[in-house]
Amino acid sequence: PFDVLPENWPAIQLFMTVNTQWERTARGQPVDLNYLAVDVILRRLEMNPAAADFKNLMIMGLHAAAELRKER
Repeated sequence: PFDVLPENWPAIQLFMTVNTQWERTARGQPVDLNYLAVDVILRRLEMNPAAADFKNLMIMGLHAAAELRKER
């Protein structure tokens, strides 16, 4: 368990919605979220995140990919 600041909760929800949509290297290592796929998912679910929340999602994606690469 971990604490999330209230202002970060919308970005966490976005990330949990799209966290299977990774761009990967030829060796299968995650690079970043696939934002074309993310866009499709958000439109299909009729989600229209605020710009700040989407920016936080992008930051989370980069950091999550870096952590996932460390695990390999």
